[in-house]
Amino acid sequence: MPQQQTLAQTGSRPFDGALFRLFDAASVGVAVYTCAGEPVYLNAEMERVTGCNVHSRHRFFAETSPAGGSPADEQALFRAVASGGQDSGSLRTCVRSGGGNNVAAQVDLFPLTDVQTNTRYVLRLLRLLPAETGGAAEEPRGARSEKAYAALQLLTQTILGEHTLSGLMSGVHRVMRKLMPAENCSIALTDGPGSRITFPYFSDTRRTTPSGRDFGNGLTEFVFVWGRPFLITRCEIEELESKGIVCPAIPRPAVWLGVPLRTHAGRSVGVLAVRSYSDDDVYTPDDLNLLELISGYVGGAIETFQQREALRASEARFRAVFEHSGLGVCMVGPQGAVLESNGRMAEMFEMRTDALPGTDITDCIVDQHDRSEALRQFGELRSGRLESFTLSCECRLASGALFWCRQTFTAVLDLRGTFSFAVVLMEDITEHKLADDRLMHMAFHDALTGLPNRSLFMDRLTGAVRRARRYPDYRFAVLFMDMDRFKVVNDSMGHKAGDALLMQFARRVKCCLRDCDTLARFGGDEFAILLDDIGEAIQATHAVQRILNELKMPFSVDGVDVYSGASIGAVFQARDYEKPEDILRDADAAMYRAKEAGPGRYEVFDRKLNERMKDMLQLENAIRRGLEFSEFIPVFQPYVTLQSGRVRGAEVLARWRQPGGALRMPDEFVEAAEEAGLVFGLDCQMLEFGCAVIASWRERGEAVRPMVLNLNVSALSFRRWDLLDVFTRIISRSGCVPSDICLEITENTLLKGEEAVRERLWKLKELGVRVALDDFGTGFSSFNYLRQFPVNMIKVDRTFTSTVLEDRASRGIVQAIVSLGRGLGIEVVAEGVETQEQAAVLAELGCEAAQGYLFSRPVTQDRLFRIMEHGRLPFEVG
Repeated sequence: MPQQQTLAQTGSRPFDGALFRLFDAASVGVAVYTCAGEPVYLNAEMERVTGCNVHSRHRFFAETSPAGGSPADEQALFRAVASGGQDSGSLRTCVRSGGGNNVAAQVDLFPLTDVQTNTRYVLRLLRLLPAETGGAAEEPRGARSEKAYAALQLLTQTILGEHTLSGLMSGVHRVMRKLMPAENCSIALTDGPGSRITFPYFSDTRRTTPSGRDFGNGLTEFVFVWGRPFLITRCEIEELESKGIVCPAIPRPAVWLGVPLRTHAGRSVGVLAVRSYSDDDVYTPDDLNLLELISGYVGGAIETFQQREALRASEARFRAVFEHSGLGVCMVGPQGAVLESNGRMAEMFEMRTDALPGTDITDCIVDQHDRSEALRQFGELRSGRLESFTLSCECRLASGALFWCRQTFTAVLDLRGTFSFAVVLMEDITEHKLADDRLMHMAFHDALTGLPNRSLFMDRLTGAVRRARRYPDYRFAVLFMDMDRFKVVNDSMGHKAGDALLMQFARRVKCCLRDCDTLARFGGDEFAILLDDIGEAIQATHAVQRILNELKMPFSVDGVDVYSGASIGAVFQARDYEKPEDILRDADAAMYRAKEAGPGRYEVFDRKLNERMKDMLQLENAIRRGLEFSEFIPVFQPYVTLQSGRVRGAEVLARWRQPGGALRMPDEFVEAAEEAGLVFGLDCQMLEFGCAVIASWRERGEAVRPMVLNLNVSALSFRRWDLLDVFTRIISRSGCVPSDICLEITENTLLKGEEAVRERLWKLKELGVRVALDDFGTGFSSFNYLRQFPVNMIKVDRTFTSTVLEDRASRGIVQAIVSLGRGLGIEVVAEGVETQEQAAVLAELGCEAAQGYLFSRPVTQDRLFRIMEHGRLPFEVG
């Protein structure tokens, strides 16, 4: 109907479905008005009597005739009911009928409330009075109309007067007993098959109140399943029972009436039934219709009462949580003002509970941006675009102190779905915030120095690279630093002293920088600096000089003056890079170049250095492949007795034969192998070759002369903890005699890690392996090494041999070395002899053996065997 559609368009009906169907079928006039008097519904009888409809009339009483009645009385009664000042009201008046006649009528007004008991509409019942209709009035509609009107009136009064569900059911039963034989009445509730049936109301003269039962095949279930009213006699009950359709309770009634109970939305929730055990009671279809009319009220009323009970329970739970929650809780109105708050919130803000209502919820927020964001999101909440939001912000207490608070706003809507108020939960998260800040600081800062770590430095460096892309005039530089002599301090004085040195170092460097610069510790003794927003490269140069000058002064560690400078690699043209990782890589490369030049220096990265680094990387990769595919081969340079030319042994020298290329000399790859950590693999391969050559030589029989091979071992290899195990395994696997092996080491090897080197050398001596000290005379403490280490051979460096003819100092040094060796029983071999004159002078000075191009260039294995078979080289000193 158009009237129902009009009411539906308001979006706020307090009732629906079943009641409208009852109103439409009612034989009396029914109308529903807003509290302001606007008609929202008129049933067909009301339209017939008054000649009005919801569209043609706009105000209450428009159809009331001033003749024969007082409109003012009805208006006053309407306002009293609409305002809640009066529960209901009734009066007699005259209405102008659709035919233009004045008709006497009785008007009853009732409030229609929502689940919160707020009056939303006013129900108006209009019944024509038969005695006053006169000849021109409509004919009376009989007892049926009277009974229906009485039912509407009595039920409306009952519903409005009862405040509990049990009281409502008892009241409905009283109404039914006034209108029909209804001594025995029951109300059953169920959700249908598979559920339980309960009896919230049961009044019966022959039976006790049954307990709940599973949904079965009783008369109640029969009505519920069919979904329509039934009037059933005893004979019909017995017939249904004989067919197994129902199994009624005992005693069986003489007549049974049942109608479905439906909610306002038309959903079946149970059955309303009356029954009589007397054959004298007779029910008619009108009684069944009346019972159906009553069931519409009862079903809707039960739903409303259940909603009210649920609402009261919900409100009780909310109030308990509200009052006793450990969180601050308040309700905030549409304008952002606090409506009500609990005690915990007052404690949080150091205020009295009664002082909070009326204050703006955002006034306590310190940061203006956070306040604006809270207001923006609250506007979204109020408009319905958000259901809730959470904001963590710093708040100010009444005393002025600050704390961190997490605020969660949740919208509460009214029945129309519009914003009513917001519930705000407030939690003091100051401790969590401080803990998060500490964790964040730990994640991005060095624990010892408190400086930014690599992650934070890279984040800031990435930001600098992005700024350089956006702003042409923006420049920055990156420095990479490595402390000088830190390992010496850390190993000699302990880690605690090392940590103290690191902290002092960091403080000194930081004093040389601006606030906008970033100093970071990458770990160990490595640091990086971002010089942000520099005008010219000269500013970066000045910063480097300030740092180096500051680090020249000694550090005081445990009362001891310690000197530790830094080697610095710099990238001044950092804006030319695309990736921050590339900047750091090149600064690191420049730092290593600076360290090679000596302590306390800096090197600026340039493209040539970049090319050198690329070449070095390619060389390292090639060496790695060469070791894997056995591209390194040995050659042998004999050394002889000067007086006789007899071959005493040979030195194994490495050569690199790359596919399709010439042989490469050691000075082209050994340094790169050391820097790449590959030199130990090279030393092991040369040892394997040497052992194989010796084993092959000895296989020729006992008549062959003994042959000693000297193999060069890098200082880096000697510092490896597994050197002894690996070398021993190689020698034993080859089958050669350990005394046929002589390992050549430099004084530099002895200088680095004396104790560990000394231990390994003595264990090698115990195995029978010989040791030669190579390049003797170029170090600072050579003579002391001869006393401490098990040295079998001294090899005089070629720098003395090449100048022995013309330099008296060189001749004196050679003579001293020869005398020292003779005195200690150590064999002396002069390296780099290229002329007969040099050989003659060396023999004159008492040197027993020599090695050099004068006697033989490096030769292959076959050539070495032929030399050994001959026993001597052509040269003799005569």
